[in-house]
Amino acid sequence: MKKQVTVLLSLLVGLSLVLAGCGGGSTEPAASGGKSSQGAGGSLTYWYPWGGDSEKWDQWRMDEFKKEYPDVNFNATYVPPDGGISNGKLLAAISGGNPPDVVITNEYASAYALAAQGALMPLDDLLADTDFKEDEILDAYRDVMKVDCTTYLFPEDSNVNLLYYNVDLFIEAGLDPDEPPTTIEELDAAAERLSQVEDNKISRLGFIPWLDAGDEAFMWGYIFGADFYDVSDKKVVLDDPHMVDMLNWMNTYARKYNPEKIKSFSSGFGGAFSPDHPFF
Repeated sequence: MKKQVTVLLSLLVGLSLVLAGCGGGSTEPAASGGKSSQGAGGSLTYWYPWGGDSEKWDQWRMDEFKKEYPDVNFNATYVPPDGGISNGKLLAAISGGNPPDVVITNEYASAYALAAQGALMPLDDLLADTDFKEDEILDAYRDVMKVDCTTYLFPEDSNVNLLYYNVDLFIEAGLDPDEPPTTIEELDAAAERLSQVEDNKISRLGFIPWLDAGDEAFMWGYIFGADFYDVSDKKVVLDDPHMVDMLNWMNTYARKYNPEKIKSFSSGFGGAFSPDHPFF
């Protein structure tokens, strides 16, 4: 790779990350404290992946940057999906020697691959020139920022997974809406009380573990305490006992309600952010 790139990443299961890189821009190095020298000028090319309300938030952030660095020529481009990292656009730009300086994306796994190939710029020296303190980053995010102890990604924000429940249906099922489930066992019990299945026909399911964010391999694994990677041996651990427990737990729902019937029942459901989502 002739040029390196900085990428901002966002983890669907937990956080957004920023990967920083050196593209075609010519912005001077930041002065102490992270601000460019007065009159330094230069340019910064930024790729972002989201539209809608997310774009409005990102546009606010861009405007704030431009206020703080008015001498920098800031070029922002909407590049779906994932900031071009999952469809080859970013790799093509890097290979062509004209990548963006900064990219935000939620495709973090591909970012690690780019870092391992030398396509991303390490951030450690840049961070050292600011008042950045690594110990202020949440413990869980520090390892995610690095490849072989070198920082390539930077946390931008994080997703939070929550359990939502319908108060009216809780009351109808004889459940206390002021005492929602706090354990897997309580969740299973509530789900069974909420479900309505007659003659193998499903009219309501209280809970389906693998819908929405539940189809992410990491989320439920982490909740069950699984560790997917042995850092010391650099080995992926798919047979972690906690992971096995999680999959066996999911399987209880499949066996109880039949995966084909669940699939048929949920086939018309809208996505997590659509108005026809079954919960809404």
